[in-house]
Order: sequence, then structure tokens, then C-alpha cells
Amino acid sequence: MGKRFLGLVVVATLATGLVPTGASQEDIDIYNWGVKYFVATGSPGTAHFGLGPVYNGTRLIDFDACGNILARPSKGAGVVEVVGLIDQTNIIQVYFDEFRDPSNTVKTLNGIGANFTIDGSEDHEGKATHPKTFARVAAYGFAHIEVDGYNFTEDGKEPKQFWASLYVAKEGFRDNETKAILTKSGVPYTPAVAPTDVVQGIDDWEMHVSLEAPGPKRSTNINWRNPASPPESGAAGTNIIVFQEEHVNEFRFQNLAPGGVAELTFRSASKAPEGQTSLKFTVLTPGEQEIANLTLSPSATSTPPAKRLNLELRQFGEFVVRVEGRAVLADYQITGRIVPPKRLDFTMWWENVTFERKAVEEVSGCKERILNSLTSGVVSGIDREDPPQMNVKVLVVASAVSVVGVLFLVKLVSDAVIAGQFKSVFGGKK
Repeated sequence: MGKRFLGLVVVATLATGLVPTGASQEDIDIYNWGVKYFVATGSPGTAHFGLGPVYNGTRLIDFDACGNILARPSKGAGVVEVVGLIDQTNIIQVYFDEFRDPSNTVKTLNGIGANFTIDGSEDHEGKATHPKTFARVAAYGFAHIEVDGYNFTEDGKEPKQFWASLYVAKEGFRDNETKAILTKSGVPYTPAVAPTDVVQGIDDWEMHVSLEAPGPKRSTNINWRNPASPPESGAAGTNIIVFQEEHVNEFRFQNLAPGGVAELTFRSASKAPEGQTSLKFTVLTPGEQEIANLTLSPSATSTPPAKRLNLELRQFGEFVVRVEGRAVLADYQITGRIVPPKRLDFTMWWENVTFERKAVEEVSGCKERILNSLTSGVVSGIDREDPPQMNVKVLVVASAVSVVGVLFLVKLVSDAVIAGQFKSVFGGKK
């Protein structure tokens, strides 16, 4: 079906006019086709993003996003989309309209079901991955993911098939303060804890999205040294820094798999007297936030032991190791490796959910605001060759509808084949 359908859906909805209807959860005929749909949106300002299942509310990353589902469970059809800003740095878009039946027996039609109880076991060989909860709608599919306009689903020679699921829970089980799943006994929640021990109804409606895929197979080795000495330094052909009052250098590495680890070892030596050399090493995230630093002060009489850092890499994109300080007859070396996670496992949820026409209205405004971050250039993301321009255009057509929807309306509506296909899937007889 593709992304162009979503642009058509939202434009058509905006054209009919929207009147907020409160927090209802009914299927409604929002397109005046005589057909009812389930529509829900995870509300802006209530989104969370975690690495892994984050049962205890840790390993969370700053996340501003909107999630939306349009579904007709009785026909096994729907579309799911998430557009968000991770750690104020990366634009992420998750999209799936290709659905699959979970491995376990559940009440779904082509991977979409309504009004039944789930616990995650339906997608994990009978092993629960979250508390039992009543799902107003649940969908299981294969997700397409873009990060800063880059096709993250097919990265180089190792395409990642993301298994995706979305469910709208009637009784929330995430604590809004700690973000953890609480239990009546007070013990930390794990799937092994009896379902009756989980504190249910801690909140009203919640929307949850899970994404999983195998991680990259290979680690990346690192072996960096300070630049070779220039001929005029008197130390040509060596890596000795003869004298620099304000030495500055940077090394960079890409992280395409959040949840991995950077194992770094720092060494430095000097043939100068004590106090002449002092070098500070700082590790910066793609958003230029400092996550670690250390200082080495070698001399001719004292070589400091190597220092090691093990850093969890929670962001997509380019990390920087910056070296700065005074160097006299000195050199330094950074070795190590970037170890990817065995599995890519992302958990998203929204504390508040809106439904019906209000849901469409809310998701349109949210996407406009987030995509403005992409087009304004304030976001520093993955540093690669520019992706094909079509990626960004498709993202805008599908998402920034309230800004440019009218401009694309003629093109989308004139595409009679596309419109006809859409209506054949979502419209037609009840």
C-alpha cells in the first residue's frame, strides 16, 4: 500500500472538517464512506522511548513523538505510523501496513485484532513480554524505519527485518512518575511475576509500540593515534608532538545500533619534564552532549597507566572523541572496539491516547512540529552521504499534512489508481 496512502487519508480527513469528540473509543465513519474505522493517536508530550523492555523505567532516551493507528480489524487492514525526535537529535519514522499472524494463536485477522487480552506471548513463542492487558486494538507487522531520512531497515549488507507490534491498552500499567511497571508486592516486575501482582489501571489508556530485529553481526575495531609530525617539527616520520600549547584533535565513529557499547582504552607518553603535558579526552554524543572524560598527564619520569571506558551508546549517529590540552614531546593512542547489541529492541509508549476525529487532528499538528525540526536544520543526525531525496519527500508527503497537505491534495486525489486501491482495502462493504 505504501506511504502515499497515509497522506491521502489525512488530507481527506482534514477536508471533511474535524470536531473534537473527547476520549471515546468507538469505530467511526471519519471519511463519510459509510465505513467505520478505529483511529487512535498517542498524545504529544506523553511519549517514551527505551532500549529493551525497560520494565523498571531505566535505559530511557528523551523522546518527543506522535504515534497513530488507523485500522479496520474486521477486514484485517490498517496502517501504523510513528514520527518522533529522539534525544533532541534524530528524527525517526516507523511505518507499517504489512501485517503478519503472530506465532501463537490469538484472535487476529491477518495480524490485526480487537477487544482481546494479550501479554506479548503471542509474538514470542508463548513467553510473556509484558503484563496481561485488555487491548482495544493490537496489530503485528513488519516495520519500515527511517532515521534522519536514512533507510535504517536496509542498512548496507545487513538488512534488518523489524518485527513490530502496536496495542492500545484500556488499563495502563506504566507509572507516570517512575515509568516503571509496578507490582502490588513491591518487587521489580519481570514477566515471571504473576500477572495478578501487577498494578493495573494505574492510568487510563496507553499506546505501546515494540520493534525488534537482530543486531549487526560484527564489532568495529578502533586504533587512533595523534597525527604524524610535520617535517618542520624536527620529528618527521614519528608521532611525537614536539610542542603545542593548545593541541586539539577529534576522532569520530558511527553508531547504527543503539544499545551497544564502546570499549575504549587511552594511553599517552611524554619525554618532557613533569607538568609539561596534560591532555583531556572527552566523548560527545551525536547531540554534542558530554558522556565521559578523562585526563592523562605523562612525563619523562612518569607514564600513567592506560585508562579504560565502557560506554553504552544510546543514540543513532556520529560520536566524537575530542583531545585537547598542552603537549610537549608527547604522543597518545586510543584503541578499542564498538560492540553492537545482539538484538535491536526498542520500546515506545504513550501515557495518553486520543480517539476518533480528535486523534486525526492531534497527529497532524504533532507531525508538523516534529518535521519542522528536520527541515529547520537544528537537528544533528547521522553523518552519512546524503540519502536519496525521495526519502525526505515521501516523509513530508506522508506526515506534514497540515502544512503542505493542500499543496499535495490535487496530486494525490488525481492519482485515481492509488485512491481506488485505498478505498478497496479500507472502504467497500461493511
